[in-house]
Amino acid sequence: MKSSVYISSEKITVIGFEKKGRGAAVRAYAECPLPEETMINGKITDPAQLAACLTELKKNNAALFTEPSLTVDGSNILTKRVNAPQLNKWQYLQLVRDEFADTAEADALICDYQLLETASDNKPGVILACAVEKSQVNSYVETFREAGINLISIRLGVQSLINYVDTRLKTAERPLVFNVVDGFSVLSMIFVNGVNTFLSRTRLYGETREQLVTNILDNLSGLNQFNKSAKFEDLAYSYYLGLSDGDMELMNSLNPYPDISLLKGDIFQNADGAAFLPEYAAFPYLHILLNEKHIDLLRSVKMINRLEEKKKPKKLWVPAIAGVVALIAVTIAALIFLTSGLDNKISEINEYLESADVTERLENIAILENEIAVLNDIINQANGITDLLEAKTPLTVDALNLIINTSPNVSVSGLNFTEDGGTVRLSGSVPALDDLVRYVENLKLYKIVDDVTYRGYDADREGVYSFTIDVYLAYGGESQ
Repeated sequence: MKSSVYISSEKITVIGFEKKGRGAAVRAYAECPLPEETMINGKITDPAQLAACLTELKKNNAALFTEPSLTVDGSNILTKRVNAPQLNKWQYLQLVRDEFADTAEADALICDYQLLETASDNKPGVILACAVEKSQVNSYVETFREAGINLISIRLGVQSLINYVDTRLKTAERPLVFNVVDGFSVLSMIFVNGVNTFLSRTRLYGETREQLVTNILDNLSGLNQFNKSAKFEDLAYSYYLGLSDGDMELMNSLNPYPDISLLKGDIFQNADGAAFLPEYAAFPYLHILLNEKHIDLLRSVKMINRLEEKKKPKKLWVPAIAGVVALIAVTIAALIFLTSGLDNKISEINEYLESADVTERLENIAILENEIAVLNDIINQANGITDLLEAKTPLTVDALNLIINTSPNVSVSGLNFTEDGGTVRLSGSVPALDDLVRYVENLKLYKIVDDVTYRGYDADREGVYSFTIDVYLAYGGESQ
């Protein structure tokens, strides 16, 4: 049986379901309380305790763990809406990496995206960009595996909520708030015309239900102020998932905003087989409405692992700046051995090292130091020393002219090399997005270009698009 698992700070909830067309029918439900501080803000803080609870839950509900998927949420799972032109899969991923490049430990992040709106001639598209530490995703997988459970996917709670509003409430004429109350925290998202414009997570405090409800209303006050400052139409509705009928009745009696209707987000109403589910089962239920087009962190981490496996050194490795002279000596010596046989004498190598060609290379030591990083990458991918030597081609003025003048509709205003010399950062403008897309695709046709990624773009009042792109060279600087 397929199932959706969600782990809050208080309990594990599992829903078994059967896919039916675009929806799903609930077939079973189980839950297990968690000791305090087993799970905090979406992070596993006590793996052994969580594995023990999962093992016990599986023992009593084996059918619910044959095809389990996990839903995760927390402030350390980064998400944002990003405008983007029409791109391919790898370009979208690079765009997401760039968006989170300034994040601490950016190199340790797993990135993924979902296309929310397709780009057109008149406006850019929109993606939901996501980043989370790889170690956090691995902790989910390893803890479930310790309990004898193999996950088939890891989805986002935020994404499941966006998907629900998009499919069920997108036609709402006025701005609305959707809130998911999870123990002592609340996730709140403002939607305007079905589009998520703001997201916040708030810690709730209080020993009584009235104190908690007052905290939730204080949170609504902040959301209302943000919506007004953004000059959107006034909020009309605030939906709540995870609150009982008694909580909703108390909150309405204390509501300081008569123009904002406080409603229970009854997502289980008219849902096949879901009438018996408790209020706090919102996230695992919303998960079952997702499909393959949505973000899957497990799929992303598996892809990264495969790429890292491919990048492992095959035959050779040049230590980073261990000495340029030593690098040249080893390279030329290897070439002589390949072309003349293993019986060449050391004296022949020394004679070659003293030749004019080697002397000229030594005189250009400063240039070679900038290229050490790319040599490491090239050697890792080369089948032999011949591939290494053939990979080095000088960048000419003509090549730069090709990059700049690929399209007559593109006006280039800035051109800068990165410190490693392997990337050209271009800034410019185009009259239409199609011109930018054609320009990028034309650049990729040249052998000197390895790849091109978008850094960002924006349109002025006259409809002219300013852009910045990175052109990664095929033979210089750090490999991207």
